[in-house]
Amino acid sequence: MLTTSCFVHLRNISKLRSAVLTAELEMFIRASVSPRSDYCNALFSALSISALHCLQTIQNAAAIFFSHTTLILKCLQWLPAAYRIQFKILTLTYRALHGQTAAYVADSLRPYSPTCSHCFNLSALALRPMMIKFLRS
Repeated sequence: MLTTSCFVHLRNISKLRSAVLTAELEMFIRASVSPRSDYCNALFSALSISALHCLQTIQNAAAIFFSHTTLILKCLQWLPAAYRIQFKILTLTYRALHGQTAAYVADSLRPYSPTCSHCFNLSALALRPMMIKFLRS
């Protein structure tokens, strides 16, 4: 469903390609495709490689509007789909640990406590929320 929605938006944007500037085209793609592919990154972290490939295909299709895919992904500062998901989760975790998010996000994290006595005690570490653990098992 996500891939279908993104490709419909890309098809609609492609119809505007000859009428708008490249900067405006980039703005349309960033406003319509990127938020859809970023939505629920915590759930995307549990996706299989083939499902991640679908997300990467969306991103590559959006980049093809401009030029060669690899070069334009670097120019647009778009990470590959798997790394983008990890980055978004890590950014949200960092903000939650430093009080920069809503209280319910910070409350979903638990401080790390080692299970054995000889393990390192790193108080700054946090465990993933239980929902993500459930999805991965």
